[in-house]
Amino acid sequence: MFRSRVFIKICVFAIALIMLVGCGIITTPNPLIGCYKTPVTGKSAYSHCFEIRNDGTFDFIEYHEDSAYISSGTYEMSLSSFDFENATGLLVFTVESQTAGLSSYTLQKDAPNRYRFRWEADASDPSKTLRLDSMSGGKNLPNDSVSMRSDDFYEELEKWNNNSEEETV
Repeated sequence: MFRSRVFIKICVFAIALIMLVGCGIITTPNPLIGCYKTPVTGKSAYSHCFEIRNDGTFDFIEYHEDSAYISSGTYEMSLSSFDFENATGLLVFTVESQTAGLSSYTLQKDAPNRYRFRWEADASDPSKTLRLDSMSGGKNLPNDSVSMRSDDFYEELEKWNNNSEEETV
């Protein structure tokens, strides 16, 4: 009886060790990964959609009727608080390329775009919301951004990439 308990404990420990080594240990969670959309708030307002990727890069689209402006680059995130339904912290976007033509971009190319964020996930539904409040560089988005399907985001990105000229700097 004593030997079977010891054997069971050794087996459980071995399985846990294999899972940790095989799966890799996540040292910094990143709840923000995904695609988001900020809906139009008025007739002349721009809509926004963006993707935050696990590799530290992003694409950000500002669009209205027949025009769109794309910003791409890298980001850094630090968490102030995190659980599986809420997170807060600081998000800094660095724009590396930007479509030419807009007089006032949401994300500025030659400045750190620092945002305080609040992320919320709905436990009963796969939707997530992300509020970005500008601290420097960029402008506030007019509303909370809501998660969107990655297929829908890539469809928008492809549509507007084919209709725009990228600024060369």
